[in-house]
Amino acid sequence: GDIVPAPPLASAQRAPHDYTLPASPALASVPPPAALDATHPYTLPELIDLAESTNPLTRIAWNDARNAALAVGIAKTAYLPNLSATAMGGYQAKHGSTSTILGDSSSNTTVHGTISALSLQWLLFDFGGRAARVEAAEQASIASNVAFTAVHQQVIHDVTVAYYRYEAARSRAASARQGLANADAILAASRARLRQGVGTVV
Repeated sequence: GDIVPAPPLASAQRAPHDYTLPASPALASVPPPAALDATHPYTLPELIDLAESTNPLTRIAWNDARNAALAVGIAKTAYLPNLSATAMGGYQAKHGSTSTILGDSSSNTTVHGTISALSLQWLLFDFGGRAARVEAAEQASIASNVAFTAVHQQVIHDVTVAYYRYEAARSRAASARQGLANADAILAASRARLRQGVGTVV
């Protein structure tokens, strides 16, 4: 028979599409940021430590450097022998009967067996291919370490610049407040002199 489609649902009956992936407890959760104490005056080294521990760029650079170091170890495994073991087993049973002019006959056949193998491979000479791969992995690890250090230096530089800009802004604000207080004092003294008749209005 023909397949007849169902009548379309009304807009009120249609279930809303939800493409949100369910939460997976197997995934590692991101640690919460370090709590800041509003009553504690932080020094520059403390601020740098907080920035390095919470900045995602430093975490990414650290993971890249660690992966590059692991790649060096993987490349060096090419110098080791490769040992592999294989085992297979099988079982077959066959039952049958035949009828001929001479009579009926039946047969039962059972076959089983196992095969196991152990092989050892060791590449002794490959015209420098393994050494080149190890050297490339080591150079990549050095580059990752340099990038990791550069990220830390950039974070330290940014925090230091922001810290001293903040301190300079505080000093300018304090100077402005002191200048305003001095101007108020001069204004009060001038008004007092004017009231005493020893001052003049320009």
